[in-house]
Amino acid sequence: MAGGVLSGIGLRTGMIVQRRWHARQLVFALMAAACLLAGLWKLGGIGVMLGKAWLAPALLERALDASQGAGQPIRAWFWSDARVVGAVSLGQGQHQMPVLGDGRQRAMAFAPVTWMEGAARILVAHRDTHFEGLENVESGDLITYQSVGGETRRYFVQRIWTADKDALHVPDAGLAEGLLLITCYPFDAPRAGGRQRYLVWAVPV
Repeated sequence: MAGGVLSGIGLRTGMIVQRRWHARQLVFALMAAACLLAGLWKLGGIGVMLGKAWLAPALLERALDASQGAGQPIRAWFWSDARVVGAVSLGQGQHQMPVLGDGRQRAMAFAPVTWMEGAARILVAHRDTHFEGLENVESGDLITYQSVGGETRRYFVQRIWTADKDALHVPDAGLAEGLLLITCYPFDAPRAGGRQRYLVWAVPV
């Protein structure tokens, strides 16, 4: 009798141990699956970023060609509200960068954005991408802006300065025309989005 009881207790104990072992296995399996999913999610995000980094410039170049051919702004891609309105080159012989006629900050991830303030054209871009070469521009250098309508304007750099983001202004606002380029400053700051801005003011040749 005692042996049967002990045998039953041993059997139940073994079953409990086995269940606990299976439960631990299940927990470890769920944790491994969660880690795998997190890794795939992260890799997927990186893939999307790399895709954008490769695809966006190609689409913008195509939209620039289409805009110049049509003589009017064309959407950068069919689901975007931003349209390519022109191209800018920071110096003679430099590559033309497509410019978006959308002043919203999110559009700056893909290209410089522009809008008009009086007679002046404002161009804004990130310091570590499209306007990374702006720090090499000097007074007297030429900057070219071409509208999709085919009109090409050449400007020479008259003034370069830095200012707080809340103290930005268009110099010589009474001029018939002008070009103001703005980006974050300093160029080698570990974090973007500080208060300082780097401004380049150019006037028509």
